[in-house]
Amino acid sequence: MFVTIETDQKYAPCSYLLCQVADQNAIADIYDDDNTILYQTDWDFPGLARLLGAEIEDTDDPSEEIRQATDWLDEHESEVFEIDGDCLEFGI
Repeated sequence: MFVTIETDQKYAPCSYLLCQVADQNAIADIYDDDNTILYQTDWDFPGLARLLGAEIEDTDDPSEEIRQATDWLDEHESEVFEIDGDCLEFGI
């Protein structure tokens, strides 16, 4: 399964949108609810980044893990990733 991470501060402020795309050249449609998962809570950002391949250091300070994840996600916005689709449920 191919996915991309997107942001849109007007549509989903302070959030990330994980969008399923057809292939590595496809453009994500963030408004397609059947193929988009909203990650709104910053506590979810480290898990999302790890899902996409980030190496986030485990620390005693959750805010540090969130900062690392946010930096990584911002750097990889609109990049297409191939992941195991069994871990996600789109269109629910």
